[in-house]
Amino acid sequence: HPLQPFSRRYFERAAKENAALFTYAGEWRMAHADSAAPAPAHGLPAFEALLEPLSLQQLVRFLKNPVKAFFRVRLDVVFDEQGAQDDDEVFALDGLSRHALLTDLLDDPQTAVREGVEHNIARRLHRLRGSGVLPMRALGERVAQALQQEALPMLARWAELRQTYPHGAEKIPLRFAHAGVQLDDWLGDLRKGAQGRVWMLLTASRLLGDKASPRPDKLLDAWVRQLATSACGEAAEGWLIGPDASLQLPPLAQEAAAAHLQALLAAWKTGMDAPLPIAARTALAELAKGKGAATYDGSFNTTGEVEEPCLARVFPDFDTLRADGRFDHYKDTLFQPLLDWAQGCSVMIHSQMPAHTGEDA
Repeated sequence: HPLQPFSRRYFERAAKENAALFTYAGEWRMAHADSAAPAPAHGLPAFEALLEPLSLQQLVRFLKNPVKAFFRVRLDVVFDEQGAQDDDEVFALDGLSRHALLTDLLDDPQTAVREGVEHNIARRLHRLRGSGVLPMRALGERVAQALQQEALPMLARWAELRQTYPHGAEKIPLRFAHAGVQLDDWLGDLRKGAQGRVWMLLTASRLLGDKASPRPDKLLDAWVRQLATSACGEAAEGWLIGPDASLQLPPLAQEAAAAHLQALLAAWKTGMDAPLPIAARTALAELAKGKGAATYDGSFNTTGEVEEPCLARVFPDFDTLRADGRFDHYKDTLFQPLLDWAQGCSVMIHSQMPAHTGEDA
């Protein structure tokens, strides 16, 4: 009988059939789960396209991490990165936890504005305190205050834009096919603008980097949305509201958008046959500053993108990622258009006047 709480026997299949074998030390599950997870098999048969067309969100997940999408779709493997911490008492918040909590506060802006933004946020924070997800006592109050200070200006900005565009617009059908892959989705929650339809999104991610310029790695959702909308001939203006700034996102020319969307769908199809040697943050860092290796491998004080379990399993370092030369191809094909488009977004830093549009915005 295993006496150590971290014994592998507690987490093997036989333990599920033997009630006498159990442990409360669930934090050790991930240590064994990593080694037990199947590696991507070589020589997989060619992927047969999904019976159901792709959604925008599926394309976004793929672009953010093609290797993780391969594990999810082809191998039905999802690494539970947070599961080991579920039973731990909360003493502080990391960046991911803060992001999740702020996202929770922002998930229903229409109700927040209708109820009154301050009242709505106070009610939601009270619920979060009761659920135990905030740190205890004084630290928890400081965290709640910080979340409130971020959420209130964002919701106020969202309400201002609703007043600027007071009339709703019909949703847009998004249907596009290439290389045997189909996109079929809808773009809803639209407003009528002077130049056409307008959409607005709230995000818990900070949107600005060096020199108050937009961070392309935080625009992946918006990019896919604008790409598909423009490619379908339904150009719309977008507004992305973050804790630090609001970005006005232009549509693309239909011909260019169609070419970029075709490249993305073709990459998705190829990426379902085998993991693509590409990672979003690394590709963007290599394009912008030639710092792909540092972004992927990390350093003593920064976490590398390779820390993501799927990437680590297939491409353990930057040299492996770019070994066969395809990294540069997908970097240029999938991410250079995003980088170019991001430089044309208009920036409004919160509590400031709009910045001018251009590469140094």
